[in-house]
Amino acid sequence: MASQGQRFRRKALRRGYKVDEVDAFLDRVEATLD
Repeated sequence: MASQGQRFRRKALRRGYKVDEVDAFLDRVEATLD
């Protein structure tokens, strides 16, 4: 996978991940599986 080792940026002072980055990642996963 091309994005191996890629990490999501964490929001400062908050737990969790940026929703838009996770959505973009899942879009790439879906496109790969189609």
